[in-house]
Amino acid sequence: MATDSAEYRKVFKGISLFGGVQVYNVIISLIRGKIIAQFLGSEGMGLSGLYVSSLTILITLAGLGCNLSAVRYISVLQKNTIEYYRLIFITKKIFLVLSLAGLFITLMLAYPLSVFTFDNTKHIISYFLLSLYVFFTLYNQGQSAILQAMQELKAIALGNIIPSTLFLIVSIPIYYYFELTAIVPMLILSSLLGFIYMYFVLTNRLKRIEFYEPKIPRGELINVIKKFVGLGLITVLASVLGNIASYIINTFISHSGSFSDVGLYNAGISITNQYIGLVFAAMAVDYFPRLVSACMDVKKMNETINYQGEIIMLLGAPLLSLLMLTAPLCIKILLTDEFMTINGFIRILSYGMVFKIASYCLGYVSFAKGDKKTYFWLEGVVSNILTIALNCLGYYFMGLRGVAISFCVIYFVYLCVIMLYVRKKYGVILTNTFFSLILLFSISLTILLILTEFMQQSLITIILSVVLSLILCVFSLRQLNQKIGFIDLIKSKINK
Repeated sequence: MATDSAEYRKVFKGISLFGGVQVYNVIISLIRGKIIAQFLGSEGMGLSGLYVSSLTILITLAGLGCNLSAVRYISVLQKNTIEYYRLIFITKKIFLVLSLAGLFITLMLAYPLSVFTFDNTKHIISYFLLSLYVFFTLYNQGQSAILQAMQELKAIALGNIIPSTLFLIVSIPIYYYFELTAIVPMLILSSLLGFIYMYFVLTNRLKRIEFYEPKIPRGELINVIKKFVGLGLITVLASVLGNIASYIINTFISHSGSFSDVGLYNAGISITNQYIGLVFAAMAVDYFPRLVSACMDVKKMNETINYQGEIIMLLGAPLLSLLMLTAPLCIKILLTDEFMTINGFIRILSYGMVFKIASYCLGYVSFAKGDKKTYFWLEGVVSNILTIALNCLGYYFMGLRGVAISFCVIYFVYLCVIMLYVRKKYGVILTNTFFSLILLFSISLTILLILTEFMQQSLITIILSVVLSLILCVFSLRQLNQKIGFIDLIKSKINK
């Protein structure tokens, strides 16, 4: 039991570090969203969403998955050795090359991007300027990967907090005075601030070592790029397919509906993702490396997956219930009355998120095991084809509500498929506790969704909704306290 408690605490420690940062980022992002909604409206949010979704594809392609490869290859080397620091400096060179490549690709594709995304050529200059956004974002990925491999996790955490805070302060007067014309410059500024912070942090860390930056022969640089790309190519292909899926959905909505609908769609997705983002932030930075180290031992791998799954379900489900309960209030506070039409959209998305949370623990297994083909076909091809088809059909027949319903269907199907697949191929078995939590929370949130969205609102339905949400919160708190001494941990943090 003591061992179990220690493992649960280890999981919670990773979530609390990056989850705490994510909570702060959520607050900053929601304030920024409020500002954009107030000054730019749904049209401005739609325009920004289309720029970002189109450029994300180019960033993923130009990056070639080298950020994940860099973390893996640097991490396995013995620290403070010539080979260790040499690979770090080579990685810096690689990302300079990739960033420049991304910049030139964006310049060359400005015309087709404008035509395909907006059905006109009015945005070519904007894409020219946004090539800088691509450059800074790509180079920043490389710097973050190096710091992650060096286990400078606090620096990475602060790298999310400081630039986002500065950006918020600067963005308020600029959006107020320049409105829609500020979108492109502000996207560039957001990437530039992150780049500047990470550059100075990494430079400062490397100045501490007694090792001068070596001259890197072109042949060695090319060989390392080949090695990085060989590992990351499947990942980047899967990511590109995901970005293309997002881009197609945004474009389909803008062509079949309007920029405003794209803005409403992105606003709903943004609020829901950021609200539950602390879970996914921790999994990306903390859970994945632990799973990689455990994946050769079936027993240890199962323990890692189930410990992580139980904790994130206990943290995530109550948050989702509160979002479903307070969706209208969140929209009113964080956006404007123009966005009240996505009230039901957010509630249905929140319900579907419980399946996404549960499935994410299992979705990492194939990549951690090095099973590139499974990862590519399952995560890249099948899931994205399903996403495009169901989301577009959902929007065509039922508008944004149809997209939200398709989201729930997609992740419910995905959860069922991934549970069966990883059990058969890798021997991953969900504990009774983890499976019971999935079942309990999915049933509870189903009832809550019916009460809040599909029944006529009355005093009785409101009281029942509040009581059910409170029961879920109390239940989760008690379970967390049993597993990790949650209340004692919070008291110790306060006393410090």
